[in-house]
Amino acid sequence: TPEVFQAIIEFIYNKKPHWETCDILVLNVSSCSFLSSMYYLAEKYNLETLKDEIIASIPKHLIFEKDLMEVAILAEENKHHEPLSDAIYDAAARFYLQLYNEHLEYALWLFSERNRPHADVIFNLMERINNLKKPVWFGQQTFESVYSMIKNCKDEVGLTRDSIKESLVNSVASDVEEALEYFIDEGHISSTSDEYHFKISPTNLP
Repeated sequence: TPEVFQAIIEFIYNKKPHWETCDILVLNVSSCSFLSSMYYLAEKYNLETLKDEIIASIPKHLIFEKDLMEVAILAEENKHHEPLSDAIYDAAARFYLQLYNEHLEYALWLFSERNRPHADVIFNLMERINNLKKPVWFGQQTFESVYSMIKNCKDEVGLTRDSIKESLVNSVASDVEEALEYFIDEGHISSTSDEYHFKISPTNLP
């Protein structure tokens, strides 16, 4: 498509591709098709850096319930591009696991009669979920508390370092700082009005 070639040209000339022009912040049929076309051309013309950037961008996308099955099917259809297929499958698996924990009724819809023709895709998705690794901070109370506080904050400007430390009176201040720095580096949280206020990153919201 013209959008794909335009993005390739912009990349070659060291410009940031305009991902947003193809709804790329949301992982759905349109964006998956765009990404797979980009990946195909990047592979054809040996643009290894672009391939890496495409794969790295996928976990940052949002997925909505209505698109989950189509995203998983597109992951299966791109199995000839294994890194791309794996990245899309993993993104779908992470979203489904979150969905299962928070909206069980919808999650079970995946196993309805209408999806019987895609039984292999559902099996692969379940296998991915089973193989998902827990975050490195899983089970560390301070990390879990810091993440939970920021995620549940409704204030537009987020929480400050000091307010988090004051709330976690049983945690060591240096441990709180370590948790904050980790979540910032990993892209789980981001600063808002200044470097001392934090909110959960959009890609980590349900």
